[in-house]
Amino acid sequence: MGIGHYKAVRPPVSGLLPVFCWLVWTVPAAAEIRALPVPAATIYPDEVINGAMLSERRFRVTTASVRGFATSGSAVLGKQARRRLIAGEPIPLAALADRVAVRRGMSIAAAYQEDGFTISTFLIALQDGSSGDVINARNAASGAIVRALVRSDGTLLVTGE
Repeated sequence: MGIGHYKAVRPPVSGLLPVFCWLVWTVPAAAEIRALPVPAATIYPDEVINGAMLSERRFRVTTASVRGFATSGSAVLGKQARRRLIAGEPIPLAALADRVAVRRGMSIAAAYQEDGFTISTFLIALQDGSSGDVINARNAASGAIVRALVRSDGTLLVTGE
């Protein structure tokens, strides 16, 4: 049985209250017609989603059945697909991730700032990271591993830990 379907059981007690409760329990959840964002064409993993890749399609949904899916285009725009998204199908939120700004193994400009001075160098990312993530990176010259904050422009800011 799907969402909103209940097995009707005849109430064992006579009277108005049990009959009312029986009617309430057997009524399926209210469904509504709602427009959801869907891929206009298949979107493949690691592609960044833009407005041209989306369209809207109307679905009959309940509050419970739409949980876990994108309900507006703004929730999807700028995100990166983690897996293949089928054209015309609702987009699961679990299939989306923030855009990866730094890839493992990349050499990335980094800066350390403290008390008015800045030290700049290049670090090798040891893991993928999105804007706002703190990742491990290695200094190619010394081999030291440091923690660095991924900035929105794709550079790293070494934290003073």
